[in-house]
Parts: sequence; structure tokens; C-alpha cells
Amino acid sequence: MPAVVNLLDQYERRARFYPVLLVLMPAAIGAASWLPVSVDAPGLAGSAAAGTALAALLGQLARDQGKAKEPELFRRWGGKPSVRALMYSAGVFDAKTVARFHRKLRELDPELDFPVSVDEEAENLDRAHAVYESANQLLLSRTRDREKFRLVFEENVNYGYRRNLWAMKPAGLLLAVLGLIVGVARLALQVIREQPVSMTAACAAGLGTVLAILWIVRVREEWVRVAADAYGRQLASASQSL
Repeated sequence: MPAVVNLLDQYERRARFYPVLLVLMPAAIGAASWLPVSVDAPGLAGSAAAGTALAALLGQLARDQGKAKEPELFRRWGGKPSVRALMYSAGVFDAKTVARFHRKLRELDPELDFPVSVDEEAENLDRAHAVYESANQLLLSRTRDREKFRLVFEENVNYGYRRNLWAMKPAGLLLAVLGLIVGVARLALQVIREQPVSMTAACAAGLGTVLAILWIVRVREEWVRVAADAYGRQLASASQSL
């Protein structure tokens, strides 16, 4: 595993680095609102560079945290969304579409002995799952070209972004509230001292408020599943282009 996120890689930047920035931003802006006006520009630039490097490192931790929670998510969802998209019983696609996916995948690997109906699938579900998992791995290996399979890549990024944000929700909510408190405290002190209101402090308070609400209301397991299911459908559909 690389030590830090590769910011030149589009997936790592969007699915790992951006979620960490969103988590850290409210507290970082709140802390910045307390800096004296006399702080020199080189010092701020150095701090920003160090913060970027830290966020890149934390992006790997976000990825690990998200991956660690995946098995429990898949268990509650009844399996991997990309595997469920190949199953008759999951109902992600109609039976004719699933059979069409199976025919194409069997052309790529004749050893994939898919069930031919939902009844046959139910007769030996463990065996069927093993075949579907193998087919899923085949799809993953054949759709790595990000330009040719652009929609697969985009849905994978969306899922990775949401999964990692959800995995970091406790830290994100805590730092959003902290940024809000720090920003409000700075504004209150300036009002008491009859000083000009700091836009940085106002930004920290506003951003902390908005993000705290979003962490509570929006960043939930159901939000992650929407993206996971979309990725699963797109990956299965890509079989027709192989």
C-alpha cells in the first residue's frame, strides 16, 4: 500500500483525498481564524503544504477505514452489489437481461457454469454465488480501461467517495461541530472587543453548520448503497461491450 494518496490519480484524488479534505476543512478554517494578522505569507504557504501532505496520508487511512466496513455493508445488503447484479433472484435486472449477461460472460470464459433460471440458482445458492463471484472478478479485470469504460469508472469513483465519507462520519461530524464552535467563539470575541468581523471565522461557523447538518441528514448507509448499486449495474452492463 502506498504511503500517501497519489494526487495525480483521478480515483485516489476524488474518492480518497477529497473526503479527507471535507472532514478536515471546518476545523482547519476555524483554527486559521485565530491566527494573528501579522502571520507571514511564507508561513501560511508552508502550513498549507504540510496540511495537504497530511490530508494525502489520511486519504489512505480513509480508504482502509472504508474497506474495513465494506464486508458488514455487503452482509446487510445481501451481497456485493456488483455480484447481485448478475443474480436472477436479486431482481436488479429482469431475467432476460441477466441471461444475456451470462451468455456474454460465458463466451469470455466457458468454464463459468451459470444457473439458467432463478429456480436452478436457488437449488444450490452457494455454488451459484461462487460462479457469480468469479464472473465479477472477470468483469473487474476486463474493465480497467478508464476511457473505454468511463461510466464504470465514474460510478466506482462515486461509490468510493461515498463509502469513505460514510466511514469517516464520526470524525467528520466532530470536526464540523468543532469548526462551528471555534468560528462562533472568534466572532463573539471580535464583537465584544468591537473589532472588525473576521470573514474566516464567519466561513468556519457557516461551513461547520452546513457540514454538521449534511453529516447527520445525508451521509448515511442508504446514501452509500445508492452509489454501490449504480456501480454494480454499470459493471454488469459493461459485459455487453467486452
